[in-house]
Amino acid sequence: ALRRAVALWRGPLLDGFTCDSAVYEEWMLTERRRWEVRMLAALHQLIAAERADARWDQVAAVARRGLELDPLQEPFYRAVMEALFRLGNRSAALTEFERCRRVLEEQLGTTPDEATMTLAETIRGPAYGAFGPAAPPAPPLNREYHAPPAPSAPVLRCMPPDTLTADPAAAPIVGRDAEYAQLLEAITRTARTGPNQMVLLVGEAGVGKTRLMAEVVDAAARGPLADVRF
Repeated sequence: ALRRAVALWRGPLLDGFTCDSAVYEEWMLTERRRWEVRMLAALHQLIAAERADARWDQVAAVARRGLELDPLQEPFYRAVMEALFRLGNRSAALTEFERCRRVLEEQLGTTPDEATMTLAETIRGPAYGAFGPAAPPAPPLNREYHAPPAPSAPVLRCMPPDTLTADPAAAPIVGRDAEYAQLLEAITRTARTGPNQMVLLVGEAGVGKTRLMAEVVDAAARGPLADVRF
């Protein structure tokens, strides 16, 4: 099931799509990152599963997919390095380490962490004979692969501008009960869980769009969302 789920990934959400709405753009970027986080977590889990079955060719292939998505995650480099080493390709494993070192230096101005350095030193250790299709497996490495905890996608709270407040002296809104209920339900869910949808409020100039939105925000702030900043 995990392999099938990973195979469904076709790249970033709405890749290449643009629009002139700042709100939509913010939603799209948040959702795109949320799905990337899910994909990265699935790849880490799949690597652990393939590693447990000693499917080293698959470990390398899955880890490389992870590096395509996030080339700064060292656990993916370590998975490729170990897989290549266990497949008998010591030089390719060390080449992968050099790639990791170079990317981290160029992108972050840092060096590989202790786990990556330790793995590289293990691979550079004494030769264990020629590795080939019929050769004995590589000796156990000192460090097991553990998937790192998946990072959490940022949760953005709904914070309309301070000027969007209802006028207490204004006459009550009439004939907008359905729209009012839909907007209130949407803004309540968004304030609690973060952006997960977009609501487009449309209408001709002067029909009361701003007034309706102000009433909804005011009702939400005075209701169960009193602890949420609006």
